[in-house]
Amino acid sequence: MRKFVSAVGVSFAAAGLVLGASGIANAADTTFGSGLWFVGDDIASGVYEAHPSGYTSCNWTRYSDKWAEIDDQRTMASTVRVTIQYSDHAFSSFGCGTWKRVADAPAPDMTGAAIGSAVVGSAVVGSAVLPLLVAGSAGL
Repeated sequence: MRKFVSAVGVSFAAAGLVLGASGIANAADTTFGSGLWFVGDDIASGVYEAHPSGYTSCNWTRYSDKWAEIDDQRTMASTVRVTIQYSDHAFSSFGCGTWKRVADAPAPDMTGAAIGSAVVGSAVVGSAVLPLLVAGSAGL
């Protein structure tokens, strides 16, 4: 019993060191600067603002999970605002200064996809299964 307790204690201590040192336990950041950031891991989804300084252009890009550009902007504006969605895979920026989260991202609209897929699914199932049920019941 004593060996089991000490082994468990060592395991918990090692896990605590790993989690404490790696930063895994920290929530996604709500402020960040230039670079490539993964949504959910590095940064939280939401509405962000940045205030570029000087005469440099602010370049930012939102990426899908297939690394396709969802939105790509280059601006010289003094205030830049972007909405990083829950569904975005990554976000990159250069020359924009520090981004600060100012609001939550709008909730995803699930009604269109749910209704559309149900209608398509029921149409396929309805046309394929219903004739079989009718034909099968006629022979009873």
